[in-house]
Amino acid sequence: MASRSLNPALKAQHLGEETMSWEISFAANGAVTVVTRGRYTAEGQAQMVQDILDHEKWQPGTKTFFDHRELSFESVDYEAMMNASRVHQNNNERIGNSRTAILLPDMVAYGSSRQFLSLSAGKISATIKLFTREKDAQRWLITEDDAS
Repeated sequence: MASRSLNPALKAQHLGEETMSWEISFAANGAVTVVTRGRYTAEGQAQMVQDILDHEKWQPGTKTFFDHRELSFESVDYEAMMNASRVHQNNNERIGNSRTAILLPDMVAYGSSRQFLSLSAGKISATIKLFTREKDAQRWLITEDDAS
């Protein structure tokens, strides 16, 4: 990986004793991987998006892999997913027509993420797909055919 940026705990959003944190890595080919940990919060998600978009290597349309396997979606509700959708919509031009694979830990997280996709449908340029298996996510991310 060409670049690493560990988001310090001070930037993470606190919820009880847990925080949402993320590590952003850019590969030599420009693709980005974001590994998340802790407990999902709307505030943390918004800050994570800003950290990605503010990174000197970010370009609209960058292929992005989110690894959320260590992120808890336990307390995520409709409002949190509505906020996530708004963050994406408000940054649509900066995000661009990226191809984004989201790897999720379980069906609770998958369901919440499906809600995000439904709320964002027709309102964002990115192509986003959800996965529960890393090899499927990686395979889809490197293909050029959206039908895969």
